[in-house]
Amino acid sequence: MTYYLQFGFDGDPIIMGEESFDVFWADQGFDILNQMVDYGDVMELNIIHIKTDQNEELTINEFLDKIEKLKVRTVKTKYLK
Repeated sequence: MTYYLQFGFDGDPIIMGEESFDVFWADQGFDILNQMVDYGDVMELNIIHIKTDQNEELTINEFLDKIEKLKVRTVKTKYLK
């Protein structure tokens, strides 16, 4: 299952990561969410929507509860010049 981070209802979704074989493969959106939780304003957190590729909407707490049971790994992307 793929998870997406969206700001407001009309913003473009950012991939947070993908759940596969008891591992959550974190992507850019997961880093953004972590920074917002650590340093963000409560008002900013209220405009965040987390959705799945099955169009299920989750609260931040519901999302964190789901991935708490998984091993979290980061996706390393190589950029070509």
